[in-house]
Amino acid sequence: MPLPETKYGICLGPWGDVICSLGHFQTAVGVGECIYYGPLGLEVVDFLEAQPFISAAYKIVPKTYEDYQAHVALMWNHDVGVRQQGIALAMQDTPFAGKNIIDTNVNYMYSGYDGPTAPLATGLQTPESCALWAQDVASHLPRPFFLLQPFSINTNKLSDHWPHWHEYVRWLMHDQSKHYVTCGVGWDDSGFQKLSNVTRLVGKTPTVMHLFALADLADGVITTSNSLAHYCAANRLRTVVLAVERNSEPTEYFRKVLHGDNLSFFNKFTSYFRVCWETRTFMDIWPAVEIGTS
Repeated sequence: MPLPETKYGICLGPWGDVICSLGHFQTAVGVGECIYYGPLGLEVVDFLEAQPFISAAYKIVPKTYEDYQAHVALMWNHDVGVRQQGIALAMQDTPFAGKNIIDTNVNYMYSGYDGPTAPLATGLQTPESCALWAQDVASHLPRPFFLLQPFSINTNKLSDHWPHWHEYVRWLMHDQSKHYVTCGVGWDDSGFQKLSNVTRLVGKTPTVMHLFALADLADGVITTSNSLAHYCAANRLRTVVLAVERNSEPTEYFRKVLHGDNLSFFNKFTSYFRVCWETRTFMDIWPAVEIGTS
């Protein structure tokens, strides 16, 4: 009897795309091997192989940035035939040329009001080294603690973010019974260095996977619409998401996957007062100061 053919799924792009692709992988492949195509480092292979439903992972480096952009455009297309063409072109001259690669990448078919619901992965895990790092960090933090990442500037400008982050963060930190861990890269959290209920980790987490692992242990996460938000949505972690402008559209793919009973989503145009009020009930954060007087 011939051995069953290996099932390959594929994902590409930045971390948010990878995480969202895993829902498609679980739905279409079940258990199998996964190919990553894109600019991320080898740590993405470690992350993929940490998933119980991925038996092996491989990274394919695009030949040129122009090739990568062209192939991504094809693989995001609404039409399945065009997407398969993009996969075939990306896999040319690689060990996976001609293989039966199942289309598990995120794509525009799921955008729009009439698009189907994009599947969310379940039970995502991080590599053991990341989980151990997070356990050590969490063991030194007071409870309850909340991760706080207001800005994500890898693919967004600062002006694209919710405009009331600074006032909101100051308001949050008036609740001295809660501890906050600032995180991410590229934003300045030095203004919180004198606060006893803040641990500053901006630029100090070894990889984004370590941040995911710490989110698994946190009592809640407050973030913009980024890969951390998508990881939290997949793992059903209690999360407040304050979206950047392009993720505020209800038809946009990366907005549509941010849902669930444990996630409270606000678009860029939501008022400061509404976010504060709903944070009180959703996160049980009650600063000893009136809203608007932070």
